[in-house]
Amino acid sequence: MEKTNILVKEPRKSTNILLKKARKKYFSYHLAINLYRLKKPLEKSYQNTLHCSSILYQEGNKIITKYCKNRWCLVCNSIRTAKLINGYLPSINEFLTPYFVTLTVPTCASDKLSRRIKKMQEVWAKLINISKYYKIGLKGIKKAECTVRPDGQFHYHFHIILEGQEQAKWLITNWLKYTKEMGSRKPAQDMRPLKNLVGGALELFKYFTKILVKDKTTGKSYVDYNGLDIIFTALQKQRIYSTFGGIKSIPEEVANITSQDIKDSDKIFWIYQSSLYDW
Repeated sequence: MEKTNILVKEPRKSTNILLKKARKKYFSYHLAINLYRLKKPLEKSYQNTLHCSSILYQEGNKIITKYCKNRWCLVCNSIRTAKLINGYLPSINEFLTPYFVTLTVPTCASDKLSRRIKKMQEVWAKLINISKYYKIGLKGIKKAECTVRPDGQFHYHFHIILEGQEQAKWLITNWLKYTKEMGSRKPAQDMRPLKNLVGGALELFKYFTKILVKDKTTGKSYVDYNGLDIIFTALQKQRIYSTFGGIKSIPEEVANITSQDIKDSDKIFWIYQSSLYDW
């Protein structure tokens, strides 16, 4: 599998899959190596990402490899995203009036991020308990997301897909009530009807942080590796996705070994070459 495969105008379906995997591996490799050079507590995990799917073992119509299973790895996260969409979409499809809601509070500095995460999770748990007591009928899926801002601040917030317009309004009203001390403002919250269920599910499950930060002055995007390390460390033992209202929870874990159909039949090892961006 040489780099020149990328220039094929109409590649086979199996080749398309591997080319997409190569691009994700390339980006994840360079992200991980820069994070690894920081020599922070997650150093070992970043090192594992360097070796993620580095060797592809082909036997007959299957390719087998090992994954690092880390959240920042694009190779693993694409598997995780597909798994979550396939797992949760049947439940979302049952919603009669689905809404996409964003709950947020102002940004905070890195030394306050862990405390902010804890406080917001406590408020969320309180809202779920109150809704059960008063039989509000909240039902949906929540994702926690955290991003780095250009000024070095961190924005931790929730994205939610839930059933019902009145439930969405209730959620925002009570979120503002219990996060007032954190500086929450009504204009910063958002609710909108979810007309494209697949698109909404993709928006919810595709990532838990944005890798690129856009400089407002220059308009150029860059990667803040120190900022990303702070996020990854703060969310290391935190659940990203949670369900409420009786929706069955889908495990976020990526299987250690997986396979995918291909058409080539030779038995061989493919070894990733970072200089070629390919196996």
